[in-house]
Amino acid sequence: MPVLVMVGDQDTPAWEASLLVHRHAPHCGLAVLPFTGHTLPVEEPEQFNSLVDQFLAAVDSGRWGSWRAAARPCDLVQVLPSIPGRSPFDPNA
Repeated sequence: MPVLVMVGDQDTPAWEASLLVHRHAPHCGLAVLPFTGHTLPVEEPEQFNSLVDQFLAAVDSGRWGSWRAAARPCDLVQVLPSIPGRSPFDPNA
């Protein structure tokens, strides 16, 4: 699964966890935003959105490292009807 870890260079508490994920997750990229803390989309919305757009475009076109999709996303996702007040992600639902 492709992963993009983004961390601000001023968010020192998050560095270790970000590097851990980057080192151990296959197909993982790492973006360090300069002069940014923990709230990347708030502090640098244009740069954040640009990185997310580039990441999604690379994944969608098969240009994200060595990752290749096994099937089209719509082949892997089943859309279930929503039930008011219940989360589709709740295993007890």
